[in-house]
Amino acid sequence: MSAKQPFFAAPVGPNERPWHGFLARITWEETICELCGTLWPGLSEHEEAYSIGILLDREFVDLCCGKAVDMLYEGLGDEFARAFLDEFSQDPTNPRFGHLLVAMRIALNGAKGRMGVVGEQVEELTAAMPSS
Repeated sequence: MSAKQPFFAAPVGPNERPWHGFLARITWEETICELCGTLWPGLSEHEEAYSIGILLDREFVDLCCGKAVDMLYEGLGDEFARAFLDEFSQDPTNPRFGHLLVAMRIALNGAKGRMGVVGEQVEELTAAMPSS
């Protein structure tokens, strides 16, 4: 049994976003979700393994409490993003920001591709508005 006090009284559910950075390992062994205290039975090697993440120094079973990461993002994502971007602006060539640079290029290319569509939608809405 885990010595750590769970944060939740019951499972909060699986994550809704793909949070790759939280995955620590996979296991087929019996395991405890340290976020809620739920005991997950061992699996056979023919079953899909449990994905185990780490959040606030506690291991969690993604199927059980992966949504906790979604909840953290929904509540604090903007603050974390601002802090991270502020650190990036101070030292943009730091290798720590390699993933950010790739993600920014993908996001900007996607946004650039959507600009024409968004412009057309704005024009349609503007044309549909009654003139004053």
